[in-house]
Amino acid sequence: MLYVYDKENPTSFFKKFPNFKKIESSFLLSSDGINLTSLESRNSVENIIIDISLIMNPKYYNVSHIPKLYSTIKNYFSEAIFCINSVKYEEVIREIPLIFEQEEIEFECSLNRENKAQSINESEENIDRKEKDIGESLENVFENIIGHNQFKNEFMRKYLNFQMLQKLSVRKIFSVFLIGESGIGKTEFAKVLSKELYPNEELIKINFGNYSTEGVLNSLIGSPLGYIGSDEGGELITKLQNSRSKIILIDEFEKATHSVFNFFYELLEDGRFTDRHGKSHDLTGYTIIFTSNMTADYYLKHIPGSLHSRFDLLSEFKIPSRDLKIDFIHEQSQKLVEKINGTFKTSYSIDDVTWEKLNGLAEQNNLRSIAKQLQDLIVESYRLEPKDFNN
Repeated sequence: MLYVYDKENPTSFFKKFPNFKKIESSFLLSSDGINLTSLESRNSVENIIIDISLIMNPKYYNVSHIPKLYSTIKNYFSEAIFCINSVKYEEVIREIPLIFEQEEIEFECSLNRENKAQSINESEENIDRKEKDIGESLENVFENIIGHNQFKNEFMRKYLNFQMLQKLSVRKIFSVFLIGESGIGKTEFAKVLSKELYPNEELIKINFGNYSTEGVLNSLIGSPLGYIGSDEGGELITKLQNSRSKIILIDEFEKATHSVFNFFYELLEDGRFTDRHGKSHDLTGYTIIFTSNMTADYYLKHIPGSLHSRFDLLSEFKIPSRDLKIDFIHEQSQKLVEKINGTFKTSYSIDDVTWEKLNGLAEQNNLRSIAKQLQDLIVESYRLEPKDFNN
């Protein structure tokens, strides 16, 4: 039984248990153990009521740790009565919808909902609502990525699974490895995903093509104390501190060293890493997207087998068909024309000669290169178009 009491009027609730000793859950977990020792000396814990409100605080405890703390206390004091204040109850079930799934809950107050039945079912409703919101966000992402429909379906399914598994403290990091030729959407996918899910934050991007083979791990997570640059930290740590996006792009992963492979093996396993100063960094809830221009055969030969099982999704991006490239060209062209007309207050439209040149770009495979060339063609067409300055 879990009692939910009114935070503004706790006295009325605790008066119902005059012979019970109230214990704060956070004190049970304190390092001095004084309170725990005194409890162990009792013959029984039947007259103890434990308030779990303080440990149910995502601001101070990692969300993935809260269920473990609660489970530990519940198992140890199985005969005790448990309670939580109404404000903290509402907060924690928003963050961890399934935490009280197996509990019989007694509401000793009126919550900020239409009725108590609605409150009891909130966990399931939260999951459905969040899954719907995430699904809609992913659909927005997919609309901006040309082709790769099989990957999109797999990503949607596994990402939604991860969201629930992470709430259950079963899975910590969602990892994706994208391989394929340059310029066909791998890096763009990570950029669009981060922008959609974290619109005001910078994508956390690490490019191993910028590193030398010597000291690459130091460049990533900092040098040991006493070494040159040890006070600067590594690129990954700096970017984690400067952005609240939970999307990390690891580009050109084939250029990483074995020390880096080992680093990511442990990170994907534990959900955290320790920097050169001994500080632990928790990446629970993050999505890490690894990209490489390698082929599938090269991947199997050069990426350690121990890492293979750590990736939640491996996908090879294929060159889009000519029809898809034509669609891409027309969509990008239309967007640029709208920007030109909106910015310069004109009514420019692409002429037939320019359209012929634009459609000819579909013979190429690199979408990034196609996008740059079509921008040049359209802007040049606009600049050279006769202007009527009298209107």
